[in-house]
Amino acid sequence: MSDRKEIVRQFYKSEIENAAYVIDGFGDFRPDRRIGRVELLTTGNWGEYGCEADFDSIEIERIQSSVPQTVSEAFERHIWFSQHSLSNIFAFKIPVKDCITYVIGISGIAGDGWDNSGHFIEIFNELGEFLGAARVVEGENLEWLDHPFDGDDFNAGAPKWIFRTDSLTNSDKLWSEEMAVRTEQDGEITRLILFVPE
Repeated sequence: MSDRKEIVRQFYKSEIENAAYVIDGFGDFRPDRRIGRVELLTTGNWGEYGCEADFDSIEIERIQSSVPQTVSEAFERHIWFSQHSLSNIFAFKIPVKDCITYVIGISGIAGDGWDNSGHFIEIFNELGEFLGAARVVEGENLEWLDHPFDGDDFNAGAPKWIFRTDSLTNSDKLWSEEMAVRTEQDGEITRLILFVPE
C-alpha cells in the first residue's frame, strides 16, 4: 500500500474515532466540506403515530463542483443503492495533508420493520482513484476493503450494481423521482415529496 493511501486511511480512522457521526450518521460531519447529499426525511405533520414509511420526502443535492468522474459515478451508484436499501448519502471534499480527498459517507436507515443500519465510507484521491472503503462500527477498528461497496455489502441488501439497467431490478425501488407525488426545487436542492398527511 502506498504511503499516501495509508496516511489518508489513518486520517479518516482518527476522524471517525473522534466524532459522534459514528452514532448519528454523516449529516453533521464537516458541513463546510460537504459537496452533495441525499437525505430521507420526515417533514410532514403525521400526528402521534408518525409516518409509517419512516420518511416522507427525499432531499437531493447533487454534486455541483468539479470532481473526478469516478467520484460523481460513486455518488450516483450510492443513490441507486439507497433506492433499494434506504440510506442517507453525503459527499465531501476534504484536504488531508498536502492532497485533496473525496469521501462518500453512507448512513443506512433503520425503522419499524426495516434494518439497513450501519455507516460506510468510500474514499478517493484528487484524481478520483479509489483509496478504500470501510464499514464504520462504533468501538471497532475499520476494516478496509480494496473495492467499492456493492449491493450485498449493506445490511438490507440491494441488487448488485451490474444489474442497474435491468428493468425488473429497477421496478423494486423503494423510492424514486417517478414515485414522488410532488417535486420541489429550492436552488440546488431537489425535494421529492413521496407521501402527504391526509
